[in-house]
Amino acid sequence: MDFVNRQGTNLNRKRLRIISQSANEIIADVERADTPTVEGTPISASNLNQLKQDILNSIPTFTLQGTTLTITTGAVSNGN
Repeated sequence: MDFVNRQGTNLNRKRLRIISQSANEIIADVERADTPTVEGTPISASNLNQLKQDILNSIPTFTLQGTTLTITTGAVSNGN
């Protein structure tokens, strides 16, 4: 899985829409107010679970039977 950074201008700019306010509190909705040229890879459970499985699949497993050592990859389960 390849990850792509979000690119564009004003990437940290946010828009606040005030819902209500008092002397001690402001309640607002926050949304992005940037201009992306590349959206980038979203952070999601699906992407993170795929990354986890890719890492687990790359861990070698060692099996010793008598004098024979067998090394394999992709044999680790994610526990689900």
